[in-house]
Amino acid sequence: LQDMVYNEEEFHDICQRLKDNDPSLVQAEFEGWGLEDGDMEELAEGLANNSVLQGLSLGDNQISDDGVAHLGRVLETNATLEKLLLHNNQIGDDGASWLGKGLAKNQALHTLYLYNNNIGDKGVGKLGKGLAENEGLQTLWLKNNHIGDEGIGKLMEGLANQSTRTLHGLDLDENQIGDEGAIHIGKALSDTGIQNLWLNYNRIGDDGAAGLGEGLAASELQMIWLGHNNIGSDGAIKLVEGLIDNPVLEGLDLDNNQIGDQGALELGI
Repeated sequence: LQDMVYNEEEFHDICQRLKDNDPSLVQAEFEGWGLEDGDMEELAEGLANNSVLQGLSLGDNQISDDGVAHLGRVLETNATLEKLLLHNNQIGDDGASWLGKGLAKNQALHTLYLYNNNIGDKGVGKLGKGLAENEGLQTLWLKNNHIGDEGIGKLMEGLANQSTRTLHGLDLDENQIGDEGAIHIGKALSDTGIQNLWLNYNRIGDDGAAGLGEGLAASELQMIWLGHNNIGSDGAIKLVEGLIDNPVLEGLDLDNNQIGDQGALELGI
């Protein structure tokens, strides 16, 4: 179901098909339908005992914490949904907390998009707590939220305690992560399965870069993006030193930082 123009009758029909476990309804696309919190209650009722749906796109709607609460409860028991897209909504800390509770009991979901929402330190901390008990999520997009150093520390603590190390892709672009947050990431990297890490457009300087560099050597990282931060030549050198000791890292993106000509010369770029 893609590119459908929303009307109430169609939405009710799809929810009923979910409730009836329609075997042909494997993907449901509601992006840009203008759905609100009340609609999530009906959708959750349809999903409560559904064992068919694998992909659910709810991006570009007007869903806030109250609506996500219904979806979080669904995640606690659902065993077939693999992809949940909730980007470009109005989800805050309470909504993230509900999703964290759901993830703690869910082992089926492998992709979760939460970019362009209003999640802060408290909410991402609750996500981290849920991920510590989760054994299935592989990709988490948190770009353009309100995540700072405290929140990223809690998220990384949760990921470091994840026994299966299943999370491979973590997008943290366009947040408020500074040196302290980057150091938290560096310390936790070796205890996670993260392979691709996006940190563009944050507030990371040399100290944060040095902390990341220390964590690179023993990590599973294959690519890290650090464009548009405040990293100078000293920090860049520390990152490259970590890269040299990492046998799997394929790329380091330092576009638009403060490396300067001398730093570039020392790095050989």
